[in-house]
Amino acid sequence: MNPKSVKANYELGLAQARTGPKDQGAVEGQKGGQLSVADDRNQKANLDISEGGAALDQGDLDRAAVKFQHATKLQPESGDAQRFLGMDFEKQHDPDGASAAYRRALDLNPGKDSAKQGLDSVENTLLKSARLGAAKRATAGPNDLTKITEFEGYIRETKGILSNRKFGKS
Repeated sequence: MNPKSVKANYELGLAQARTGPKDQGAVEGQKGGQLSVADDRNQKANLDISEGGAALDQGDLDRAAVKFQHATKLQPESGDAQRFLGMDFEKQHDPDGASAAYRRALDLNPGKDSAKQGLDSVENTLLKSARLGAAKRATAGPNDLTKITEFEGYIRETKGILSNRKFGKS
């Protein structure tokens, strides 16, 4: 008998309740009920993952995110739900969220190459963004000073024109 089979535990519980120790029958019946609830939760999570994948393919990123997040609540140990959530975050241009989801997916399923590839892609994006920001900050100094000086000159000139108009000078 498969100990994770809902039907097998239920039937064993019925048989034991009819023929022998009723306590043992009740225990097997409870196991069957618990497995049934867990099986139902897993089926719902898998359906959410499937529907989320379809939404992701159609570009409905918000609906996909809702489906994947629900799947992770129903089945917290699902690396696939986390991986798909990472893909959704990546498409929504949320590299921090994508990175976190891909990392959870890899923690749950270390051999999943697609989660590793997704994480590498997001980390490369974050690295490029950080480098670009650093490069902009490094080159912004002198240009900013020039622009500030030009702007201050414009303000002085404009104030002078306005002041002259106010006092009747041209």
